Amino acid sequence: RDCRPIDQEDYTTSLVIHQQARLDRMRKELENICQTLSRVQNEVQAKRMEHSSYIQVNSSLPTEDSLYMAKMEKQTLELDVKDIRQQLTSIGASVSRLPGEDEARWACRVCTFLNHPAMTIKCEFCEAPRTPL
Repeated sequence: RDCRPIDQEDYTTSLVIHQQARLDRMRKELENICQTLSRVQNEVQAKRMEHSSYIQVNSSLPTEDSLYMAKMEKQTLELDVKDIRQQLTSIGASVSRLPGEDEARWACRVCTFLNHPAMTIKCEFCEAPRTPL
């Protein structure tokens, strides 16, 4: 090991070179981190847009509750039409038939909904399979 005294100027120069190299490494690391951050931010934005599109598409689909309410309303309206026809018939008015009304409706064994004769496989309301009598 060399025992001669260290020149202050040489020491300062060496220290500045070392610190400059360290600063350069840290800048490079920061640049890499910024690039990674930018890439991740772009991916997050793309996912947000994808999610937003998914929500818009799927929000237009009816919910299970709205389907149930629509089926209940349909059944109520069918009963109302039947009552009005009976009232008109009782006062002697001529009532035209809707297509398919001459055919016998069938009652679901699960929910008792009166299904249209064309619904031969399953119940229109609860989707239970049609069972023979």
